Amino acid sequence: MNVVDHVREMAVAGLHSNVRLLSSMLLTMSTNSTELFSPSQKYQLLVYHADALFHDKEYRNAACKYTMALQQKKSLSKTSKVRPFPGSTTSSPQAQSLPSEIEVRYKIAECYTILKLDKDAIAVLEGIPTRQRTPKINMMLANLYKKAGQERSAVTSYKEVIRQCPLALDAIIGLLSLSVKGAEVASMAMDVIQSIPNLDWLSVWIKAYAFIHSGDNMRAINTICSLEKKSLLRDNVDLLISLADLYFRAGDTKNSILKFEQAQMLDPYVIKGMDVYGYLLAREGHLEDVEVLGGRLFNISDQHAEPWVISGCHSFYSKRYSRALYLGAKAIQLNSNSVQALLLKGAALRNMVRVQEAIIHFREAMRLAPCRLDCYEGKCLIDCYLASNSIREAMGMANNVYKTLGANAQTLTILATVCLEDPMTQEKAKTLLDKALAQRPDYIKAVVKKGELLSREQKYEEGIALLRNALANQSDCVLHRMLGDFLVAVNDYQEAMDQYSIALRFKCGHRIAAGFEQSHFHANSKLIPQDCDRQGLCQSLEAHCSVFHLVNSRAASARSIYY
Repeated sequence: MNVVDHVREMAVAGLHSNVRLLSSMLLTMSTNSTELFSPSQKYQLLVYHADALFHDKEYRNAACKYTMALQQKKSLSKTSKVRPFPGSTTSSPQAQSLPSEIEVRYKIAECYTILKLDKDAIAVLEGIPTRQRTPKINMMLANLYKKAGQERSAVTSYKEVIRQCPLALDAIIGLLSLSVKGAEVASMAMDVIQSIPNLDWLSVWIKAYAFIHSGDNMRAINTICSLEKKSLLRDNVDLLISLADLYFRAGDTKNSILKFEQAQMLDPYVIKGMDVYGYLLAREGHLEDVEVLGGRLFNISDQHAEPWVISGCHSFYSKRYSRALYLGAKAIQLNSNSVQALLLKGAALRNMVRVQEAIIHFREAMRLAPCRLDCYEGKCLIDCYLASNSIREAMGMANNVYKTLGANAQTLTILATVCLEDPMTQEKAKTLLDKALAQRPDYIKAVVKKGELLSREQKYEEGIALLRNALANQSDCVLHRMLGDFLVAVNDYQEAMDQYSIALRFKCGHRIAAGFEQSHFHANSKLIPQDCDRQGLCQSLEAHCSVFHLVNSRAASARSIYY
């Protein structure tokens, strides 16, 4: 064995720090005495040294050394006779097997990707002849093309991955996310599905993800539920996380939280999807649970975006917007494709009245997840347009969402929200809200917006009927508060006081706080200001109750005097 063989053995054994030190010494010796090692030995030393640097996360230095190795490889055709290193014996046959040039190019692309130099990474990978591209090279290329918006090239690369590895599920999801038909994708894996026992679920799984990426949340939920009920896939954590995310997208917070909790119980170390779970808990006012969740995830890994997003949600709903902004930025630094991190940072910027910067982040979130309505509604993209008096842009965006995702309760409410801003489109808003409530009578956002409209028109009795109907099968802080306001308008102070008292029992303020999904009663509301936050809401409600106690007391005194 010669000294290069020893370096190779240490590299195979995972002794990266040892490889780094020894290869550094040997490369310096090679520089000072050019005939000490052959070009092939120098190539190997450079690759092993670069591998050690990559392991130490010195990616820019590693990319430089890998590039030097490729340059060295070009000179192998001009190799001279190797002068043996002092004390070495004849080189073993393994010493003649050089590190793959294709693998070196892949490593360079990996370094560039980590350094966020995506164009350079694509250029390196495109330099590999098509026939020599391995599945992992095609997968990296597909992801890079998708990120760069080169959808046709991304589709071609994903298809090549599936052609070589028909069960590459992430590549299948990638194709479906680029609007490739589910039937076409399923046909690419059909031979494997039919030839291997117990894989019949895969065609249903593909159908479910096709529904997800077409924005058909309810059909996706039903399809995944049918999968999850099968004995072989029961209690699968990935399916539960997907189901929880779908319930979240469909606006079903209760079932979403339930499925996230179920996934957590099955796998306490799960990280995927926990950012959405933390956001939902924060929005519902369970800040202590959010703090515990964030701390636990930090103990699992601080190199993922999720714990930073969860901590950011805690700060955001505690009204520490500057800290939320920092934590959101940190999460994006770890994962630039984290939709929840982009929404968190955008919401923090929105509440710091940096609307144009917020719009940039919301647009990026929308690009990454065009079927996620939370990128548009609440205090997100459309609200930013409205806040900057860009009603035309808001209307264009709302119409685009409506056309893309179809006429469901959520898209109808989003479009109605924009229509409410223009006095000329009030009737259209009413029609849209009626359609939304016909589909989902319990959809709180539609109820709230319809309540705002009825308040403007001073149709208090109709508003009371609407809210009573909505509260028949659910209880919500904002709805109880609105009902109280309507009852005040018709002089029913006793029941109004009861409704305000019920509202005070809820941990609803953080949900009403300026943030991702703030629901306001219209400014015409007689007693509660439109822009009140959690603390302000509670103080206002308490003031209402005090006023009503005083009114009732005086009324009782007046009645006793009268009689």
